[in-house]
Amino acid sequence: MSRVIYNVEALFVGPSGHNFLSYIGGSPNSDYSNPLQTHNLIKQLDRVQNLSYDISIPHTQINQLNTRSVLSRPIINPPEVNFTFSYLVADVSNEAKLGLYVNYPQYEEPFSGAPFYESNTGHTLLSGFVDEEEHKEFYYQSGSYDPFFPSKTYKDRKNFYLALRSDHADIYTGEKIEDLTKRDPQQPSDPNATGYNVVSFGRCYMTSYSTEASVGSFPRADLSYVGENIMFETSGSGFLSPMINPKSGNQFEGMNSVIPKRIERNPISVVRPGDINFTVDSFSGLGIDFANLHLESYVISFDIPRETESNLGYKFPISRKVNFTAPVTINIAGTVEKMSSGSLIDLVNLNQDYNFTITLDMPQTCDTPNTGEPIHAGVTPFETREDELIRYSFNKAKLDGFNYDTSIGENKQFTASFSTEIDPDDLSKGLFISGFLADQKLEEFHLLETTGAMDGGTGDFERFHLELEESDALLVDNYIPLH
Repeated sequence: MSRVIYNVEALFVGPSGHNFLSYIGGSPNSDYSNPLQTHNLIKQLDRVQNLSYDISIPHTQINQLNTRSVLSRPIINPPEVNFTFSYLVADVSNEAKLGLYVNYPQYEEPFSGAPFYESNTGHTLLSGFVDEEEHKEFYYQSGSYDPFFPSKTYKDRKNFYLALRSDHADIYTGEKIEDLTKRDPQQPSDPNATGYNVVSFGRCYMTSYSTEASVGSFPRADLSYVGENIMFETSGSGFLSPMINPKSGNQFEGMNSVIPKRIERNPISVVRPGDINFTVDSFSGLGIDFANLHLESYVISFDIPRETESNLGYKFPISRKVNFTAPVTINIAGTVEKMSSGSLIDLVNLNQDYNFTITLDMPQTCDTPNTGEPIHAGVTPFETREDELIRYSFNKAKLDGFNYDTSIGENKQFTASFSTEIDPDDLSKGLFISGFLADQKLEEFHLLETTGAMDGGTGDFERFHLELEESDALLVDNYIPLH
């Protein structure tokens, strides 16, 4: 291959520890020898548009009296890897994989459709970033099960993997989760992974997040991370995790990683600007009739302030803990239709809190999955749903500034900036995100478990199979449950 282009690359994220979980239980491990019993915790990120990364190596200059020459430039502070990426917004699965506490209806496990958290505002977005007990087992709430990181509450530190196929072919093979003509479309490892090149980023911490939308463009999210290690591998199967020991600076022996199979899970390609709705409390003192403001764009963003925790005898920071509170801003812009009464004095005297709600509705033109022969698993009929796909709740915001702009040949424009804080001790304010994971959902089928002899043998084994509801017609069987 003479060049690297976008179709041969894919971005994945996983925990900064062991990457595999056995279907039969136990703690995460690095054993990928039996893919039929292994769940890969490395997950694909969808709709990624771009990614960039750079390496900063800090040298410290040493001088002395009697000479102008520099004696040496040793490295006494650890290098940093900074990388950013963006993706189009189509659901909240990327946010969940990145460790943000988003709420969503459960259609993987236990298939009930009940919300994962009882309340959309019951946790801050960064609740998992401040869990001091990094090895605490995940607490189950009303039977909830986290399909992305099912074992631990701590979700701050991540490893990222940029896989590159060594030819010009797409790294995505076109397989879909509901296509039962393909053998095991959710394989924990990509059968082509041995031929991949992989750039892996170890011990990465989120430093900023923003999401925006405007007339004429698709909603998108932009994220920034700082990492402590970067590795370049010539195989995507069985390579060492980029996770490093902060004391020694070495990788952990035996902590292996495997690039999972890249499949299409989301039937929603993208959210259009016409699917976005915006509501806000009434304004007072701005001289604007907000009920007649035609919103043209919004930008929601927050930085995550961190304190590097270093120690003598350690080559890398022990951690990069979050220093709360984390300020959140929302900037809106629109066209003014009508003016209203009010004054700046009213605005100052009231010092009002404002609540914003931005919803992204389910597109009505989703691709309908193929349901031809042989029978395919049913999927959530997204194209007929009227649910909110994503909801951004921006609570107890203060007005920071506003601006009017008028020019010849243009409509009168209005811009305003508001801010609040993400505070784990005060859930009445901040930014909260909820919505669909938008994964394909098995509908109208039973997942049954049986025992019997395998391949004519006498031993017992567990077998799982799907049957049509109110029928004994076999749809598909396997030796493991579908995850």
